[in-house]
Amino acid sequence: MVAIQSVENAEGFTPSDVEIIVVDDCSSDHTVDELCRLGTRISLLVLHKNMGVNVAKNCGVAIARGQYCVFLDSDDELTKDGLKVVRDLLRNQPEIAVLFGACRSTDGRDVSRGSDYEGKKEFREMLSVGSEGEYLPIVRTDIIKFFPFETSVRGFEGLTWLRIARDGHYICYSARPIRIYNNTGTDRMCHPDNLRRDAERLARGFILKWKIFDREIACEVLWFQVKLLVKTYSYARMAGIAKEEWPKPMWNTWPDRLTMAVLRSLFRSVPAGVLRWAQRHRFKSLGHAKLVSRRSLTS
Repeated sequence: MVAIQSVENAEGFTPSDVEIIVVDDCSSDHTVDELCRLGTRISLLVLHKNMGVNVAKNCGVAIARGQYCVFLDSDDELTKDGLKVVRDLLRNQPEIAVLFGACRSTDGRDVSRGSDYEGKKEFREMLSVGSEGEYLPIVRTDIIKFFPFETSVRGFEGLTWLRIARDGHYICYSARPIRIYNNTGTDRMCHPDNLRRDAERLARGFILKWKIFDREIACEVLWFQVKLLVKTYSYARMAGIAKEEWPKPMWNTWPDRLTMAVLRSLFRSVPAGVLRWAQRHRFKSLGHAKLVSRRSLTS
């Protein structure tokens, strides 16, 4: 309800210009009852089986009629001038396919990269640098219908943004805050207390990234590939995923192949509990403001 109220209270909101779609992914609260009281100004989709956030978003996109789609979680809020900021940016740059608006946490902290990461971004930069930090995506409806969210993994929306960027569409980042992000919840991937629960989800997401972008990753510098491989192998080992499913980079020189063999051997021998301990302390050192849900993990 917080998300809906923030949209309706935003400057420049007019019901005729903004379509609100709510997808209830088999929630356990009284969301449906509350929304039914609001009448016909809300389009409500009810999934009778929990399908995950990506399926829920795809279902909402399927019935969207507007030119752009904005995705808000139930406990997120638009800033007071959020709609106005989005309209101004898109009016000035109509060629934008995906706009990433900056976010503030509920305690007022900036959880985006800031003004040093603004403007148009190419695929290679998004792949190698990533999008660490929290951003609100605003995407053209026709684009997101053509590039739906991956449903074989939970989260990892960044895989979709990378596919869109790889196809040559205009991706733009803005440092102007558009969303107030609730960073107090603990039910998020990569929260330090959820590593045991979410290790397989994270591992599957990284493995899928290697499958989709293996050729592009192979063109990046070796340090980036090793860093990504360490993340993937760490989660795969924690989750107990069979080594046959671990990605094998397209490394052709013998030093590169030796590096991969050493990494695979190392992570197969390290106890999963040790890896969980190391990752948990790493996440805590980052500070909870950056332990976002984490769209940054998909980059």
